[in-house]
Amino acid sequence: NARDAMPDGGRLRLAAEEVVIGDDDELGIEPGPYVRLTVSDTGIGMDEATRAKAMEPFFTTKTGDRGTGLGLAIVYGIVKQSGGAVQLRSALGEGTTVTVYLPTAEGEATAASPVDPAARVGTETVLVLEDALPVANVIERALRGSGYQVLMASRGKDAVELARSHDGPIHVLVSDVMLPGMDGPSAAAEISSLRPEIAVLFITGHVDERIRRGALGEEADVLEKPFRPGELVERVRRALDGDPGARSALP
Repeated sequence: NARDAMPDGGRLRLAAEEVVIGDDDELGIEPGPYVRLTVSDTGIGMDEATRAKAMEPFFTTKTGDRGTGLGLAIVYGIVKQSGGAVQLRSALGEGTTVTVYLPTAEGEATAASPVDPAARVGTETVLVLEDALPVANVIERALRGSGYQVLMASRGKDAVELARSHDGPIHVLVSDVMLPGMDGPSAAAEISSLRPEIAVLFITGHVDERIRRGALGEEADVLEKPFRPGELVERVRRALDGDPGARSALP
């Protein structure tokens, strides 16, 4: 968002600090220690009408396939689910500041649950459809490190073409939901028509159940972001082993 708000360049500032929220704070969250993350830009800013709608699902001021209108809505949903709060301040010509408050963890960190060793090894082929490069890189490394063959695509139409042209089998499609142009469910439907035996695992940060049901249907196999690489590998293994839901009907 900051990049699009500063087409001619500008300054993007990131800050993180620990703060204590009192019981009389206007944020509407429980008093106690929080981590405050602040992202501010010197872009064009928003008028009041745009600012009021900025965190609504599917609201966007971008044209064509440049945005889905879900970025801030996803941030808001994840933060609220975590017991935090989001503040958005903006004015035309004065830039935008998004402030996120997340409750600090109490006690000592615990080790993550070990992944079943059977989930670490695979030889099958996985087609990954993900447009966010950092996320795509994590997925590719996790799967290749577990022995899988991996085909990568960043757009739905490219994933469909890979499914059509690849000589060997493709056992699982791992797909983001909201993508520029052809979205994940649409690409999955076309790929499933080309390869009826393929399993489908969606990955999404949409914690709002209404959004998820509307986009995917009730029975879709879904892994929510954020996830650990080991969780992804385990879910892919489950899909390959015929876990119910992995080959569910697509809308």
